[in-house]
Amino acid sequence: DFYYKDQTSTRDVSARGVEVLGQTLWRYGKTTGRQSDTVYKVGQCNGARCGLTAMHRREAAGGDSGGPWYAWRTAYGIHQGVITIWFRSRDVFTPQHQIDDALPGWKVATS
Repeated sequence: DFYYKDQTSTRDVSARGVEVLGQTLWRYGKTTGRQSDTVYKVGQCNGARCGLTAMHRREAAGGDSGGPWYAWRTAYGIHQGVITIWFRSRDVFTPQHQIDDALPGWKVATS
């Protein structure tokens, strides 16, 4: 399950998706709530963390890290923070297919 619009509304994860450029995804953050954005670039690095997906805008705030990026019941990743690309701050997330690299043995569970 994941929170998708507030701290009481949850959904089951029914699938794990791989994001593509231009795709619209939703993010839920404890601080800023639910917002949508489109995928800008994949395979980005933020310091030593690589394989991140960058979005078009920067809308998240402190406290949103660890929240889900999703589309309906499909999990795409976990919010990581912010990156600057071409002089513009953008939200970034760790794609669900990269989680096992960061946390061996962990995967996003589906129902």
